[in-house]
Amino acid sequence: METIIPEVPTPPMDAVYYGELFNLRSELCMYLATDGYVALTSFCFFHRLVPQNIFYIDRLGRLKYRDRCVLVDRDTWLLRVADCPLGGGTPAELWDTIRHSEVEGMLIVQLKKNPSDTLLTTLCPTQVTSDDAQHTYRNTAFVFN
Repeated sequence: METIIPEVPTPPMDAVYYGELFNLRSELCMYLATDGYVALTSFCFFHRLVPQNIFYIDRLGRLKYRDRCVLVDRDTWLLRVADCPLGGGTPAELWDTIRHSEVEGMLIVQLKKNPSDTLLTTLCPTQVTSDDAQHTYRNTAFVFN
């Protein structure tokens, strides 16, 4: 891979799933925006390989962008990239897919309401488009239903 497509990072050893997260209906994929939030772009794998579009789920169930974690912002319910929480044990957010085929599936996250909870709530990121002038830098994003 380093010889043929050197701009694409080599998958980490702890990656269970690795690559772009693509919406089949809208033909948009997730990427890391400059403000640290996860946004949507039409520049996906069928146009070119874009390192900002590459995410992975590791063996611990964390959704990651490079060495940082994708977290659900509990105030806005948007996805943002931040340092991974410190500490051992099970992460407060467990990411996975419900697979439909080798390359298709639905992304889900199980959230603890607070760190001491054992109960998890399962959510699915849903694509929305906002016309709110206050949030134009996040005009297309993921929320949860």
